[in-house]
Amino acid sequence: MKEHRKYSDFTLIELLIMIAILSILFSLFLPLLARSKEHAYITVCMNNLRQVATAFQTYIQDYNGEMPITEYWLDDFEPVYSYVKSSNAIFTCPKTGTKPGSVWDAENNLRNGDFNRGGNITDIEKNNNYNNGHGNNPYHFDISNPSPQTQAVVAAKKSARLVYEKRWNNHLDGQFFNVVYIDDGHYEKEYNGVTAYWTLDDRGWIETSLDPFPIY
Repeated sequence: MKEHRKYSDFTLIELLIMIAILSILFSLFLPLLARSKEHAYITVCMNNLRQVATAFQTYIQDYNGEMPITEYWLDDFEPVYSYVKSSNAIFTCPKTGTKPGSVWDAENNLRNGDFNRGGNITDIEKNNNYNNGHGNNPYHFDISNPSPQTQAVVAAKKSARLVYEKRWNNHLDGQFFNVVYIDDGHYEKEYNGVTAYWTLDDRGWIETSLDPFPIY
């Protein structure tokens, strides 16, 4: 007389079917978990940019609407550091792995962080001679005596008071990056490249290429 199989027993085929189902479910949910983590990074990065933009707003109110005058106007956040209530961790993106304590350079400027700021390019010329018609600024870019290439770049790019991710290709394979406008604090995601904004190339010079995604 055959014994009836207990409900708790599994045949080899049933076990293999269950493993296959679990494997399919795991493969479906793993990308969703990865994207959720990625969006968490983006949210932290965006909040950091908002705090930096707020610091600039406060600075502007204190100095009659003027942006800070600094030799390194694209990537120097030292002028607004005293307006930031939290640590210099807000100048780094959690995705890059940049150590918050390592963002200062030898001249005590916040130039090793993960963000850049745009602004009216003439801000660098006010009350100093960093540019002065000779192209002697750190970015090898002379707006007051422009070459045809410089004129083409100026025509293709936009001057705006904003802070944005220096390493834009860290999020979602470069599909977009975060931008926060300083004047009104509104937030945007840029999807189609960074030619609309002032960026730096891999040498630290103002990007002179019109390619949609400059190499960084």
